[in-house]
Amino acid sequence: MYRRLSGNGKEALQQIQQNRFDLIICDVKMPEIDGPAFLSRTERHQSPLASKVLFVTGDLMNPTTLRFLESCGNPWIAKPFDLKTVHETIRKMLA
Repeated sequence: MYRRLSGNGKEALQQIQQNRFDLIICDVKMPEIDGPAFLSRTERHQSPLASKVLFVTGDLMNPTTLRFLESCGNPWIAKPFDLKTVHETIRKMLA
């Protein structure tokens, strides 16, 4: 079952502290707290969810974004993407 977590990174951090999730799909660019900061804070709280964050982005031309995605160790999908790719990536992450 899929469920929308939140509209920004700050709300997302609050939600993962209050609820159980198997996986998070996170945009690299978000209001309040961006994807890199979200991952950093999730790791700092030693949450097992840190390895279950799937990043999505349409900003691959930005060198900072690309460096983050290549170094974070988490899977990522470039926008635009198709649902088959999303489903396959999720399946692999949860296997």
